[in-house]
Amino acid sequence: MLTKEIVNFLKSKKLTISTMESCTGGYIISCITNEEGSSSVTEGGFVTYSNNQKIKLGVSESIIKQYGVYSEETAREMSRATFAHMASDVSIGITGTFSNVDNTNIDSIQGNVFYSIGILKEDKLIFISDKIQVPIMDRVLQKKYIGDIVFEKILEIIKFQYGKI
Repeated sequence: MLTKEIVNFLKSKKLTISTMESCTGGYIISCITNEEGSSSVTEGGFVTYSNNQKIKLGVSESIIKQYGVYSEETAREMSRATFAHMASDVSIGITGTFSNVDNTNIDSIQGNVFYSIGILKEDKLIFISDKIQVPIMDRVLQKKYIGDIVFEKILEIIKFQYGKI
């Protein structure tokens, strides 16, 4: 699995990773912590299912109001807020809607998930953000679908930014 390669790469470079996840409910950090030795590369992650919880952890309320909670901008803010709390080298923010529309947020579109991968390099934060169109299927399979895409992107980015093992 890609998470083993990610954890081994981070360990070899003495780097850390953390997450702030909404729709994935901690799936990304759970997969990472399933790998042996992961405690040396992560202190953990946040599951922020509500807008209020995101804001409490430092996601800009004005970003949520301007762009919506389900947006690349909010995913980036989630990643940035994770840096502030965890001081990790890599941070992930994920927000979106799976099969059902969230009636409490008007920007909810079925199957739209946004993620942002933040990298700390030479005291600068770099963010790579994107959208995933998630097919309608079992919720656990949707989390795996997102995870597979995000893990591939994490590995690509950390190898590019931090060099090969």
